[in-house]
Amino acid sequence: MAGVLPLDLRREEMAIRDIARLNSYSTKIPIRNKIDEWKNKETVDKFISPLGLMLQQAKNMREETDISVDDIEPEYQFQGLQASKSPPEYWLSPSTVVAFTDGSCQSNPGPCGAGAIVIFNNKEIELKQPVSKRGSILLAELVAIKLVLDYVSRIENKTLIEEVKIFSDSQSAIGILTLNWKIENHRSTSHEIISLIKSIQKHHGIKINFDWTPGHADVRGNEIADKLTKEAA
Repeated sequence: MAGVLPLDLRREEMAIRDIARLNSYSTKIPIRNKIDEWKNKETVDKFISPLGLMLQQAKNMREETDISVDDIEPEYQFQGLQASKSPPEYWLSPSTVVAFTDGSCQSNPGPCGAGAIVIFNNKEIELKQPVSKRGSILLAELVAIKLVLDYVSRIENKTLIEEVKIFSDSQSAIGILTLNWKIENHRSTSHEIISLIKSIQKHHGIKINFDWTPGHADVRGNEIADKLTKEAA
């Protein structure tokens, strides 16, 4: 009623978020090596220990959604001092639009908003929009993705764009839009987004790819999108 997940689902969400964060650590950090060793263990405690359960939940997510924490880019250290993430190639490409999206509800259902940050042509564009006075988090997540696609549609010279990479922390939204998950709710919005994706790809030859990012894990783009969506809700 209050939009709070059951305790078991909250634990699972936190476990996946934590294992995603730990998996991104540099291999020079001991706990990252411990995780790699744990994956190859054959003892019973591999599955009943807290770390073993976290790894099992991440494995289940990969099998059910095709989203893997192993795809998260590892950190590196400069002369053993400060850990940071090296910018992947698409961040440096002038032909790639990178976007982070998020949705938020004050209660579920309740007042909700959508937010996104778009990085393109050395500029950061912040987008936000109130969604509904009585909506769901999934609806807000979907509308946030649509904000990005609408923005791309308004770019005048689309010949400069080869790819759009959209990072969302909503597995449900990604599953509906890319994995043909059954659409239980918000069919109109979902079909509108799918049609928009197909139109951009067909008429402009732009690849649109979705990637999962852990929420509330100090990922800058996700944190900015989260701030925007709360402002809009």
